[in-house]
Amino acid sequence: MSTQLVGDLYLIPLDHARTLCRDNSPSTSSPKDRVVVTPGDFYTFGGFCSWRPGQLEMEMGTKRDEWVALSVDGRSILEQLRRLREVEGLPTQPPLEEEPPTASHCMDAGTKMWGNFLNLVGRTESVATRRLPVGQLEFYDQMLHVWAEENLMIVDPFRSLSESATDASEEKRSGNVRDAETLKDGSNRNDTVEPGTLVRATLTVPNDTLLFDQEFVKSLVLVLEETPEATVGLLLNHPLGASVELLEGKSPLPLRYGGAVDFNEWKEGGMYEEDESDDAISTGNDQVDSDMYEGFMEYQNEPPPEFDFGGIDGSDEDDDDDDYSPFIWLHRSASLGSRGPSNGGGSPLGKSGVYQIRDSDVVEALQTGLLNQEDVMVFSGVCIWEKSPDLGNNGGGLREQIETLRTFEAVPTGLDERQMIGSVVWNILGRQHVLTKDSLDDNIHASMDAWSATRGTDFGSILRRKDVTVPPTAAISSIRSSSSMKREILSDAALRGWLGVNLLGDPLETLVSVPKI
Repeated sequence: MSTQLVGDLYLIPLDHARTLCRDNSPSTSSPKDRVVVTPGDFYTFGGFCSWRPGQLEMEMGTKRDEWVALSVDGRSILEQLRRLREVEGLPTQPPLEEEPPTASHCMDAGTKMWGNFLNLVGRTESVATRRLPVGQLEFYDQMLHVWAEENLMIVDPFRSLSESATDASEEKRSGNVRDAETLKDGSNRNDTVEPGTLVRATLTVPNDTLLFDQEFVKSLVLVLEETPEATVGLLLNHPLGASVELLEGKSPLPLRYGGAVDFNEWKEGGMYEEDESDDAISTGNDQVDSDMYEGFMEYQNEPPPEFDFGGIDGSDEDDDDDDYSPFIWLHRSASLGSRGPSNGGGSPLGKSGVYQIRDSDVVEALQTGLLNQEDVMVFSGVCIWEKSPDLGNNGGGLREQIETLRTFEAVPTGLDERQMIGSVVWNILGRQHVLTKDSLDDNIHASMDAWSATRGTDFGSILRRKDVTVPPTAAISSIRSSSSMKREILSDAALRGWLGVNLLGDPLETLVSVPKI
């Protein structure tokens, strides 16, 4: 019925525990020799941790030193579990009518339990965390509290969605939200999602994004396609550790991370088909879905790889397969775009002033002088927001992110729409280089400057500035609460950590830290 773990500590299935409580309760345990069993004799856990063979040993090794092996008996573990129930007044079984403990309360109790175990083996917190800089430890502590908010509290998801819908309806009735809002400069903020729509991440980063999608912190997404099945877009901000050589004598063009879905799989419609295979690729210590990352993981080599698209002589060994390309190409030349897709000018993305073009047409336009390399961007992968009638309040897609989840917002559009994407954002992102340890910080600054530029309304003044540099977000708004500033700093640090781990491939050396505020 149960499995011994250590000493008096046993693992037992929930239904067996219920049977023991029913058959050995105080009311049914009349014989003197029968042991009374109550719910208080059990500790219920939701989920468990697991490691692949050798993974835990690696994490405990001298290079990472993330775990400490403790030699403790089962009674000591049970005592700490008991204290966890009672620490700081946390009730053993809180009445349903009382407010449940907060996530912070639960997290503090767990942290105290961790400290107590260290004390049992004669270690202090400072000794256990000595390998971590103070700012990095503070980052981990704050992220742990964000995790606790999402995972330690039981929330009714249907109630949350209902409340979100009610809040949105109230805002519309009160006039605070309109389908098209006229801004002070006369432009419109239109939440229509269509090819060419530019959306930006909201300043307030939701917990889900902070925990699982840090690449979208202060990001800009350009919509490529809007269909009944999904919204397809490009994440503009993040260069990869790879480049594409287009012209002799010119610096290679940084290859950018457009999203986790392979471009050709999206183009062929394969990403909409349910994949039941167990295929995965191994990258270091992580197992990732090959379909999601095959399009860019191979470019994380050292030194950064370069791709040659035909060379100066225009030769191309793949002339027989013009429709195939592992990358997505964009340009901003209005004169070239006016030629149309059939004449090598590319297809316009709405009113954005940006065109999607084939790689063969890019090379030809560059070599004939119809296009400057500064007017070209190249991406690996796309972002997909799937749609379904049962997804959220708006059927999924990017609109769900904008209207319900509030993770994105449409960038104001109007007379300056072409200038915003094709000039302001493009010029700022043009400061970025192939991702390396040395370029990481400058790339992040340019990424955040581009995002900040879309939050202003006086685009003309930004265009007139030669350096095309935007003040940090903290300087844009002088009236900011301490909590919102703290959250923004944490979000920025989480983005840096994601770039270091996923695009730079340097999880142990990329310093991620936040100060105490």
